[in-house]
Amino acid sequence: MVVAVLASNHLLKEETLNNLFMYAPKELSTDAFLAWFFTELEVNPSIADYRSQVFNALGLTAEGEIPDKIEPQLQSGNVDLLLHFKVNNTPRCILFENKTSSTFHSDQLNRYRERFPNCDKYIYFKIGYVDTWERQNLQGYQLISAHDFYQAISFLAPYHPIIDQYCAFLKDVWISEEEKVFASLASSCPTAFQSAIGQRHLIGELYDQLKNSDLFLKFKKGVNMNGTPWTQLDICRRENYYEGKNETLFWRVDSRAGRTYLRINQYAAISKDRPEIAAHKKQRLQALRKLASDIIAPYDLKPGKLSNKGVRESEVIIFFFDENPYTKIKELLAEFTTKFQSRYYSLE
Repeated sequence: MVVAVLASNHLLKEETLNNLFMYAPKELSTDAFLAWFFTELEVNPSIADYRSQVFNALGLTAEGEIPDKIEPQLQSGNVDLLLHFKVNNTPRCILFENKTSSTFHSDQLNRYRERFPNCDKYIYFKIGYVDTWERQNLQGYQLISAHDFYQAISFLAPYHPIIDQYCAFLKDVWISEEEKVFASLASSCPTAFQSAIGQRHLIGELYDQLKNSDLFLKFKKGVNMNGTPWTQLDICRRENYYEGKNETLFWRVDSRAGRTYLRINQYAAISKDRPEIAAHKKQRLQALRKLASDIIAPYDLKPGKLSNKGVRESEVIIFFFDENPYTKIKELLAEFTTKFQSRYYSLE
């Protein structure tokens, strides 16, 4: 029976099937595949004997436990998937929150735990890149990444064309993209920072190194109007510094005219119709630039030309990645930042 299935799937592979998942990369297709896959583990005799191996590899059950009576439940109470099953006739339930490239927002994960307090496990399933901030804020959820899922189920690819297609989708679209970016980072290729993965890896490393260094340390990420990604890390702030408006200093990874860079920005939401406050901010900007220049002087880094545009947001120091290799920047960045933070609050 197994030989026949493998032979059949081999013929299908030779025909190079058009992969369905290449056209449906959103959360709903992930929900649908997981529900189908867990049902298949229950009803398909070709793979049913591997239930325990798959569940254990994914961390859903302990070693030696055998799940049965598997029943996935989709979209219950705004939750992506509830996985019901039994072990030794004892009911269990696991909650899945599924993401592709987006992340959880506000108190989303805690709300689901409160809504479904009796689940045995809570899973954060994400096929896109999982950055440092996400990993540190899972709120008791267990992470299953594309790498984890691929390693756990890829041995079943020859048994069913849909499993084969989903594994190919994970590998070709998500896992290989991460591998390409990390290879670019290893060789200090500036284009690595055109990718959200490269940006979030750099800022995530810094966030991890600076943890608890400042009350206002905050990891942020988003997309520009033209669709390109940006990532930033707030590193210090003076509250109500400009007549009720905060001044925030942050690192930002972005690109300008095709060149990727890392820079510190000064930001304050001041009104354009208050020239005296704008003048104060501009005067302070010069002091911040001198501070950054003094700190960077002993380091083997080359600051780039600053832009003087902008009233609310201004450049303090900038490093272009085509002039400053990533491997060098990452060695010096945390030390430079902590020195900047410590002197910032004593700066008049």
